Amino acid sequence: MKELIDAMGYPSQWLFGLDLLLVLVFLYLVFMLVRGSLAPAILLGLGILYIMYLLVNWAGLVLLSTLLGQFLGLGVVLLIVLFQPEIRQFLLQLGGNTGVGPQRWFRKMIRGSEQRADEDYVMTELLPLFKEAMDIRLGMLIVVSRQELQPPILSRGTPIDARVGRALLLSVFQRESPIHDGAVWIMDGRVQSVACVLPVSESVELRAGLGLRHRAALGVSELADVMALVVSEEGGTLSVAREGKLRESVSPEQAALELAAYLRVE
Repeated sequence: MKELIDAMGYPSQWLFGLDLLLVLVFLYLVFMLVRGSLAPAILLGLGILYIMYLLVNWAGLVLLSTLLGQFLGLGVVLLIVLFQPEIRQFLLQLGGNTGVGPQRWFRKMIRGSEQRADEDYVMTELLPLFKEAMDIRLGMLIVVSRQELQPPILSRGTPIDARVGRALLLSVFQRESPIHDGAVWIMDGRVQSVACVLPVSESVELRAGLGLRHRAALGVSELADVMALVVSEEGGTLSVAREGKLRESVSPEQAALELAAYLRVE
């Protein structure tokens, strides 16, 4: 083993161990990033294709070997194209959209006493809203964030900049309303915009039968530090998406408590 490590150019065994550990951590992070998407199946397909290339090359099938070799030679470009959503998600998280970077620290320093007021609307306005929407089976999608959201996370919304209110949100999501499609974005206790377009999750772990609202809620939670809440028009149930995970059949009280905790500056 020592001879192999020396042959690889490592000056010491502990440095090799550290390098191996970092590689394993990196592979684990990549796995967690692509888990639940189509990426594992694509990687398996590429692996099978590479094995086929080795076999046909060993068998001396020149034409097929050349064709597969040309295809695999574009591997880096192919991976970038195929894994574009996963790469975008990773870069967005690395760039600070998770809310744990300098923006979050600065927000904590300047918000302080204002935070309690932002939490109040959850219990006074959103909790009754969830209950009423579930009773009348009014479909809605609300995204609450602690920081600015920019395309491609959120786009094509209609800015309104109004204080969060139950009556306002009920009117927005009425089926007769021209702005009922899309999501409502709330930040700093105000409705920033309505009819927003969100990225749709490509997760294969979502159960069959979930509609576009649920996939959009999960999609935006995969890319940013947000809490997305969905009221199903079909079942009248409330779902919560957070950190790339979707939980269904959440009670309005539990959702309100989680939302208040999310808004609280720690």
